[in-house]
Formats: sequence, structure tokens, C-alpha cells
Amino acid sequence: MTTLAPSMTKDQISIWIVDMLHEMFELDKAKITPQSNLYSDLDIDSIDAVDIVVKLNQMTGKRIQPDVFRTVRTWRSCCRRTMSTRLMKRPDLAQVLTTLVVLVYPLLVWYAHGKIEPRQLALVLLGVAALRLLSFRMGQRYRWMSLAALLLAAPALFWNALLPLKLYPVAISIGMLALFGASLLRPPSIIERFARIQDPDLPAFAVAYTRRVTQVWCLFFAFNGGIAFATAVWASEAVWSLYTGLISYVFMGALFAGEYLVRLYVRRQHHA
Repeated sequence: MTTLAPSMTKDQISIWIVDMLHEMFELDKAKITPQSNLYSDLDIDSIDAVDIVVKLNQMTGKRIQPDVFRTVRTWRSCCRRTMSTRLMKRPDLAQVLTTLVVLVYPLLVWYAHGKIEPRQLALVLLGVAALRLLSFRMGQRYRWMSLAALLLAAPALFWNALLPLKLYPVAISIGMLALFGASLLRPPSIIERFARIQDPDLPAFAVAYTRRVTQVWCLFFAFNGGIAFATAVWASEAVWSLYTGLISYVFMGALFAGEYLVRLYVRRQHHA
């Protein structure tokens, strides 16, 4: 694919974008129309959006952030954004609400235990599924989140049982383990994709490092899912909520901080 030249016209950029999508995702060019929704019609998801950002950064020299690009919905707006010299970030209300609900979900279950019935709490999971379905950028890789919420809400509604509701954090960990693990089998890894946003031309040692970090996150999701399952089945609601609503986030933050320090050390070692 040729580099995107500053002198290219809108029509030339449109053709360039179509060629890029066809080359990256093997999409039928006939299906890529100006009104095509990148996420619902072309089945591009958040991880694919990161790959597109990396490609656009390489071909245009612009520093486009993935959170900004995800506000793009259609092929036409993709062309318009590519021509723009400044991308303005707009918050996605459905995404913000979903994230907030998922973060406080364990504490909500603990607080509501004994006060309202589990089948009423199941409506929260249904709400999570609905909010995710309303997010246009959710592709195949993330549809399992809504499916997991629906599958766990169903028995809670039918049998008025609390256990299925407590298994949602387990389902999230399993899904993230599958997502990160799959990227190890079909490179580039998840962490490498994000790293290439800042540095499209990663050196060999950085590619190896990002792969190792992805492996570490796989171990974390396996560990986290196991503890979440054990506390859901054998511990009290208070212990389960304490782990899934607080301790697991502390572990995650410690992993982020530790990885950052290791990254600085590795970078210094290779630039010494």
C-alpha cells in the first residue's frame, strides 16, 4: 500500500481507505460503502481499531489515539477523520456507563444481598448486556461479554439464585484470558498492538517483551478467575465482594505499576 500523501484529494483518500480495509481484514470492497458502519456492518471491533490506528499512524505520520478513532462510525467519517489535522475526542456514554456498572457490580451485589431478591439483581446484568449491545464498536471479540451477562442472568431470574450473578467476574476473566491467549497464537499480541500506537516500528527486543507481558496478563486472568470462582462458590458474599470489588483491582494496579518499572529497566538495558 502506498503512503498517504498530503496532496491527495478526498476521492483518492476514499480509495486509499477502502484498499486499506480490504488489505487488513480481507473485506469485500463492494460492501464498503460511505454509509457502512465499521463496527456493525464490517464487523470491526476495538482491537481491530487499534490495528487501523497503527496503520494510519504509519502511513500519515499523525499521532491518532485509539480512543479518539473509536468515535468514528462509518467509512465516510473515517475518510473525514483521516483528512483532518486534529481529532477531537467525544465520550461514549454507553461505554462509560457500562464500565461504571461493571466496576461497582460486586459491591452492588454485596450491598443488595438480603435486601432485594437475586432475580431483581439479575436486571443489573441485563442492563450491562443492553449497554454493551448499544455500543456500536463492539465486534465479535467482545460480544461474549453480553452473552455471558445474558446466560448468567437467565438462571438467576428463573431460579431466583444468587450464585449465577456472582460468576460474572469469573466469566470476564475467562473471556479476557481467551482474548489475550488467542493473540499469542495469532500474533501480534494484544500488548504489541497497543505498543505500536506509540512506536509503529518496534525493535525485536520490544516485540519479545510485549509478548512476555501478554503472557503475564494471561497468568493474571487465570489466577484472578480462579480466586473469583472459589470465593463465589465457597466464601461468603462479603469475602467475594471484597476480592472481586477491591483486592482484584489492587492486584491489577500493582501489575500495571510493576510492568511499567520493568519496561523502563528493559528500555535502559537496550539503550545503554
